[in-house]
Amino acid sequence: RRSAWVRTECEYICGFSDKKLFTLKADDDVEKQVDSIARMLQVYISFTVSDLQLAKTVKQYLTAHDYRAVIAVEELSCGVDFATTMQRSLKAAAESGFMLLLVTEAAPQSALMHREIAMIKRYGGEVIPVYVGDGALNKKQLKALGEHSPLHVDSLDEAAMAMLLSEIERRIGCHRSNDFDMSVFG
Repeated sequence: RRSAWVRTECEYICGFSDKKLFTLKADDDVEKQVDSIARMLQVYISFTVSDLQLAKTVKQYLTAHDYRAVIAVEELSCGVDFATTMQRSLKAAAESGFMLLLVTEAAPQSALMHREIAMIKRYGGEVIPVYVGDGALNKKQLKALGEHSPLHVDSLDEAAMAMLLSEIERRIGCHRSNDFDMSVFG
């Protein structure tokens, strides 16, 4: 807190609006904190087939903001089973990130989405749900989310995407450099 060097470094990093800044607590397990930060950067995007374009839009936005966003069908290679690819991607997201669950009107009917949720939970991963649509969630959509409380956006315009990114970063404990509170230095 009192280090002029650390303060100068933070001020320098805060000069770049596109950088992420994490605060580590020296009196806590630093290795565990660094591991926690590192595992927050891969995103498995779960969606229904009819929402593929929506998922691609989210992937593009997250990728532009330094996240490794994964859409399982895009990870397929010749001769590789989809279920194996999905499992590998979900396990990696559980170990080094989280699953972003895109919920729309089509989501409650998706057996695959329910399977993905069960798998990521089995691997100990985190689920961040986002409801994209106008109006309130209906009972089927709420059931599809289970205990997860979703972020609600009407569409995925620039403002909604920025809000989505902000919410993701709030949930994983990341601060954008221009939002970093320099008052921690007194």
